[in-house]
Amino acid sequence: MSIAFWVLPLLTAATAAALSWWASHWWYSRQRAALALRLDRVRQTATQNALQARRQIAQLQEELARRPLPRRREADAAAEAAARKAALVDEIDAGDASPRDGSGFAATQPMLHH
Repeated sequence: MSIAFWVLPLLTAATAAALSWWASHWWYSRQRAALALRLDRVRQTATQNALQARRQIAQLQEELARRPLPRRREADAAAEAAARKAALVDEIDAGDASPRDGSGFAATQPMLHH
C-alpha cells in the first residue's frame, strides 16, 4: 500500500471536519446572538416593570399619606364593641348548662328519661 492511498481519505476527512466546525461555529454564533438579543429585551422589560412598580408604590404611599387618620372615637367605639362581645361570650360560656365532652363541644346524644 502506498502513501497516496491514504492521502485522499485523510484530506477528505480533514476537509469534512473543517467544514463541520465552520458550519457549527456559524450556526451556534447565530443562536448565541439571537439569545443575547432576547436576553437584552427581557432585561429591558424587567427594568421597565420594576420602574413602574416603584412608581405605583410611591403613588400608593402618597395616597395613604394624604388619607386622614381614623378618628379616635371610631377606634374607641370599635374597641368597646369588641370588649362587649368578649364579655358576652364569657357570660354565655359561664351560664351554659349543656354538658360538654372533653373536646369542648356539647354532647349530641339524646338524653332518654325513664
